Amino acid sequence: FQLFLDSTGNNRAYYYLSINTRLLGGYINGLDYLSEYIKSYPKDYEAIFTRSILRSGLRLNNGALNDINIYIEANQNIAKGYVQRALILNAMNKSSQACDDIKKAIMMSQEYTELAVKLRCY
Repeated sequence: FQLFLDSTGNNRAYYYLSINTRLLGGYINGLDYLSEYIKSYPKDYEAIFTRSILRSGLRLNNGALNDINIYIEANQNIAKGYVQRALILNAMNKSSQACDDIKKAIMMSQEYTELAVKLRCY
């Protein structure tokens, strides 16, 4: 695992294992690896964002929502957090809240306009 030290000295082995496992379709194992990594590095917000995606893929929406809320709190000006939360909220049948987040994301980046139409956020 020492081969995975990044520029800050963090051991990102679990993070990379989770991504590679997810790419192979092993969401549950990827989630386990990533959760282990986050225990050691709770302020790695990109890892928390990735865990939100994994949890969402497993329909663990409450955990996914918790993770994305942590990410957004630390990264309020990054649109992808609001988009991810909108997708989770939509899966939880909270379309009004989902649309609010899509509108925030569009204010930051017009690239999400098509998603607003898909989610019927007019």
